[in-house]
Amino acid sequence: MSDSDLIGDARTIYRLLQTGQNRSAIERLTPFIDKADTKGRADHCARGLAWLGQAHLGLNELSEARQALRRASEVATAIGDEAGLHAIRELRHEVGIRAMAAPPKAPEPDGSVIARACAAFDTGNPHDGLLLARQARAEADSPRDEVLALLAIARSPSEAHEAIKQAAAVADRASDFNLVHAVTRAARAAGVVLPAKVF
Repeated sequence: MSDSDLIGDARTIYRLLQTGQNRSAIERLTPFIDKADTKGRADHCARGLAWLGQAHLGLNELSEARQALRRASEVATAIGDEAGLHAIRELRHEVGIRAMAAPPKAPEPDGSVIARACAAFDTGNPHDGLLLARQARAEADSPRDEVLALLAIARSPSEAHEAIKQAAAVADRASDFNLVHAVTRAARAAGVVLPAKVF
């Protein structure tokens, strides 16, 4: 593939990204990056990886976006592409913001009440999700379990404000940084303002 072919492909991919056709862009980017790498065109390789990260970000595929942008940063650093690094840093910052805004997910054993509650919410069954989350809270025997149950309850929009405030109080009393952090993230995502002491 000649440089003119690479440039032509880059223009096509750019147009796809500009029009929000992220999946189509991803399909073209993988061979584009491979060919750029084969031809020793690190600049095109870095740009392609950055675009790949941008496309995954547009699809909210944060893990894939983070991986592509890390590779883009490595290549751009190696060739001293300061402008490219600046754009990559902005994209990585956006990935971080999206990740922080995502509802916290704590690993739970399959079949636990809280896991079933979250699964119900995830599959579009908020009624059962709320019932199970309330059951999980009633059965909670530790601050962690109570906070997780309250954060599950908060996935119901009508319950979010009060449940997050109650979760914040539990986490604060427990003086558990991880719980406080989880509540803080949930509050930020839900637009709930917490007392300063929780932070």
